[in-house]
Amino acid sequence: MPVGQVVIGPPGSGKTTYVWGLYQFLTALGRPVLVVNLDPAANEPSYEPAVSIDSLISLADAVDAHHLGPNGAMLYCLEYLEHNLDWLVEQLDRAMSHLEANPPPRPAFDSDDLEEQDGGAPPPKWRREDMYVVFDTPGQVELSTNHDSLKRIVAALQTRLGFRLAAVHLVDASHILDASRYVAVLLLALRTMLQLELPHVNVLSKIDLLGQAGQDLDFNLDYYTEVQDLSYLLPLLERDQRTPRFAELNRTVCDLIEEFGLVGFETLAVEDKDSMLRLVQVIDQALGYVPPSLTNALPSSSSSSSTAAPNSHSHSHSHSHSHASHHAHAPHPTFAQSQPLSSALHAGTIQEKWVDHPTEWDQFEKERWKAEGEWAAERATEQSRRRAVEQAAKAAERTDPTVLRDQAAARMRPGVRSSSLPYWLLHPIESLGLPWFLRPSKLGAKRSLLVGFTLGFSISLSLTGLALYALDAWRRSLRRAAEKRTIEIRADEVVDGVEGLIGNTPLIRIKSLSEALGVDILGKCEYLNPFGSVKDRVSLKIIQQAEEEGLIHANTESCIFEGTSGSTGISIAGIARARGYKAHIVLPDDVAKEKIKMLQVLGAEVEPVRPVSIVDRSHYVNLARRRALEFGKRTVVAHSSGDSPSDTPRATTPMSIAAGGKNAPDLLVTSNTPTPTRPPTPGTTTPSSALSRSAGQTYRDPPRGLFADQFENLSNLVAHEEGTAVEIWKQTAGRVDGFVSGAGTGGTIAGVGRFLKDKTQGSCDIVLSDPQGSGLYHKIHDGVMYAETESEGKRRRYQVDTIVEGIGLNRITKNLSKALPIIDDAIRVTDAEAVAMSRHLALHDGLFLGSSSAVNLVACVRLARRWGRRGRGRRIVTILCDSGARHVSRFWNDDYLEKAGIPISSSIDFLFTEPLPEGFGDENEGMDEDGPASASDDELASDDPLELPPLSPKLTVAAGQNEDERVFSPR
Repeated sequence: MPVGQVVIGPPGSGKTTYVWGLYQFLTALGRPVLVVNLDPAANEPSYEPAVSIDSLISLADAVDAHHLGPNGAMLYCLEYLEHNLDWLVEQLDRAMSHLEANPPPRPAFDSDDLEEQDGGAPPPKWRREDMYVVFDTPGQVELSTNHDSLKRIVAALQTRLGFRLAAVHLVDASHILDASRYVAVLLLALRTMLQLELPHVNVLSKIDLLGQAGQDLDFNLDYYTEVQDLSYLLPLLERDQRTPRFAELNRTVCDLIEEFGLVGFETLAVEDKDSMLRLVQVIDQALGYVPPSLTNALPSSSSSSSTAAPNSHSHSHSHSHSHASHHAHAPHPTFAQSQPLSSALHAGTIQEKWVDHPTEWDQFEKERWKAEGEWAAERATEQSRRRAVEQAAKAAERTDPTVLRDQAAARMRPGVRSSSLPYWLLHPIESLGLPWFLRPSKLGAKRSLLVGFTLGFSISLSLTGLALYALDAWRRSLRRAAEKRTIEIRADEVVDGVEGLIGNTPLIRIKSLSEALGVDILGKCEYLNPFGSVKDRVSLKIIQQAEEEGLIHANTESCIFEGTSGSTGISIAGIARARGYKAHIVLPDDVAKEKIKMLQVLGAEVEPVRPVSIVDRSHYVNLARRRALEFGKRTVVAHSSGDSPSDTPRATTPMSIAAGGKNAPDLLVTSNTPTPTRPPTPGTTTPSSALSRSAGQTYRDPPRGLFADQFENLSNLVAHEEGTAVEIWKQTAGRVDGFVSGAGTGGTIAGVGRFLKDKTQGSCDIVLSDPQGSGLYHKIHDGVMYAETESEGKRRRYQVDTIVEGIGLNRITKNLSKALPIIDDAIRVTDAEAVAMSRHLALHDGLFLGSSSAVNLVACVRLARRWGRRGRGRRIVTILCDSGARHVSRFWNDDYLEKAGIPISSSIDFLFTEPLPEGFGDENEGMDEDGPASASDDELASDDPLELPPLSPKLTVAAGQNEDERVFSPR
């Protein structure tokens, strides 16, 4: 029956390195070995697996199809393998049959010994019961401690294929440097042994790195490997105890481990031959397995000697230092496997070799390897001489003077052949016409080797060059045929103008909030756009749409007007200048002074006004609309062909709402100066500023005024639905459980929210974050638009309700109206809460954000707490609208905040202690005694599967839960 190892261990224990080293080691010993990769996360391991779970199901497929986290996806993959054991059995049977039919070549070191004993007979084929199979398993400790899938898979292999398996449990040797971690390793090893019920070998891996840790062991190494009296650890454990109960717990744990008395450790340095050999011996003994080739492979005579290792420890060697006889042999490598475990590798020697004196041992082994090399070279020379003598004797026997005479006569008479084969085929060297100094009769052994190597190297280079050229051509064709990605990598390209920098912003995980909540809080860094805010996308889309519809033309002195609180104006000013337009920005006079300064630097005409109600004609939006209309009331000069400007007639341009032949007052308002030519249609190449001739006159496209109207222009929504939302979906691999955004115009929450609702089939929570002074919170909750500062439906003439800029509304815009059907909830955030969040992020995450970003993140924390335990491992995405650099004079000015009566703090403890709203469970849900609960992948939100087969029966919906609260967890 086949034998093998099930290699287990936590992440970082060196499982993959060990499996690769074991494969090389056993192959060098001539043992038939197969490696089976059961780790879905190891897509490209360093070894070549005979069977890989990736052929059945991959981790990425499980994550994408079922929206699971990494741990949950790993457990799902193993459960899926358990339900498809027939596939694994079939693949193993096929791999072993292939190895039976195609045995590996006998290692070079024992070929001569076999010739001497067997008379040159070929090695026998491997039988299936001689196969050695190594199973590389995932690093999740749950699989070997409390999850039964791996246990049932191993049991099925033993039952159905007759495998004899041992569990090889690797842990990092650095854990023994800390007493508490060592006890944890002992508990893990004990739990694993009791769970799997297999012959078990615990291994301290990376033992060769202990000497580099810079920390001395508290006890000798054998104390840790033999797990001696653990009471000596209690003083070390008490150094870290926080209460007397911990001392009692430590004693109880130590007594439990000693009572079982099962745990012990072997040591391993993968690159050390002796260490690997001893571990293979231990595992073979645990399996009761002896390689069948040992009895036939043992040499008839051998001699060995030992030399003194550093510090007077004896160390056995596999070579002879005496070379007086050319027929002395080194011990056969497989011979050592049949011997009792070597005492040279006891714990004291290992500690001395890898911990206490690694430098001296390195020098000692270098001398040993040098001596082995000299011995191998001498033996190779002896074998070469022997073969040369044998070949000469055989050649003399085959050579006859009559045959040589006939061959010479045939060369003199080409028409006469001494054989039925052509002369050039019988004598290729003579037919090639090589120079005399290259003929085989003139070449010695070394020169023949040199010529052969040169020819082989030349041919290899030629074939390699052709293969690389073909591979490169194939990759180029794939790149040309590939669909253009939404999120492009710009490291190897040059963007055309500042517009090319807009979008494709990174998504950042807010570490301090995510780790405190157990929910991933992800921020879309829109402040990294070239003009510093999310409004860059909207401004570019509005201008591009106006150009496509022929409403404005570049480099014609046209002007773009907009009423804004600052960020949109900055974006429009920068993009307008880059595309050949002027900009006129109307904004409230209470915005941060740095915004006005930036607008002036970008060459925009700035018009500050008092903040008033939207119904007032002096509101900045209404005023911007009027300025765009007034821009058309001017005279436009038309120049005739060949005449001087002084002879050109003057005409007054009429004004109309319609533009470019389209009647769209709700979309754009321009001056609508008549255009001599038809508006350009998509795909035409005529420039927008081209001159057209009619009745002997030449007209230039007149300047126009464009009212961007970000509140009502649906290009705002489209920019986010086709850009921001698609990027978020790609960056999260389709795992978005909640989206939080404020509403200044409503375009962001409408565009992104509609896309995510559609993609997640309604499972994504869309939440509005609303600052104080805004009426949207009550519109969502009560269906009535009002704010606490209003009374009896009356509004202040001059409203200064919040220090937050960029979000908050007291009316329903066309963009926002598209979002109302999909918004699930709204969260109110005060100025003081936004200030505290901004200071917290600066101190703990190094993020310098503006006021609207802080409001969004406060709402994210509240949403995560409302989810409670069902939110563990889920994701909330929000928009980091702009940087704090635009808010230095107000939001980040402590003096200004004090005058406004806003408290300044960097603590956000209030978010974790405030009571939850009614209907969201008790206020401690999702919190452990020591703080916020950590995320667990045992409970993850899931949608309907896409490509993979349905979830296994082990993943079921908890009874009594609503449809939107489905949580998958293994029974």
